[in-house]
Amino acid sequence: MTAARLIQKLRENRLRVFTTRTAATLLGVSPSAASQLLNRLAREKLLLRLKRGIWANLLAPSLRIEEAVPYLTDPWISYVSLYSALSEHGLIAEVPRQVYGVTAGRPGCWDTSLGRVSLHHIPADQVWGFEMKRTGDGSFPLATPEKAYLDTLYLASVPRSPIQKPPFRHPPRFDPKRMREYLKKWDLRHLFP
Repeated sequence: MTAARLIQKLRENRLRVFTTRTAATLLGVSPSAASQLLNRLAREKLLLRLKRGIWANLLAPSLRIEEAVPYLTDPWISYVSLYSALSEHGLIAEVPRQVYGVTAGRPGCWDTSLGRVSLHHIPADQVWGFEMKRTGDGSFPLATPEKAYLDTLYLASVPRSPIQKPPFRHPPRFDPKRMREYLKKWDLRHLFP
């Protein structure tokens, strides 16, 4: 088992963010042996350990930290939302210094050389309203503008939450049909416990 073989397999399979178990399967080795190789490649700055068992391929072109969001809370679904999604959709002028997202799993912050990810908890029945956004060779789950706004309003209503209402400079333009659908689906009891 060599580093060159693993790098070749990552390239062939277009793996940008992956797990230790995936690397072990590709190489036909134990997770322990794969972990040793992955750590060696991380020391050589070819890979980045995002958290235990989760790796980013630094050789992947135009790798964005947003691509790691669904891996950080696995098996819970998570997606880019809040200020990051509002900025990505052009609804706020400010570009956040970190990537904001939501999950039904445990919230947390991850600091990496690619950037910082801050994931916030929302109820499991409110995890919907996102689509895959393509970015060059990669992709990541991104809230629709309407859902990013609702996620932000929900978290802004939670006591001691660091999330505040979005800093709109102009009234946002949402898809009226989609917003009506989302408001029917959104459980307002979450906003007013």
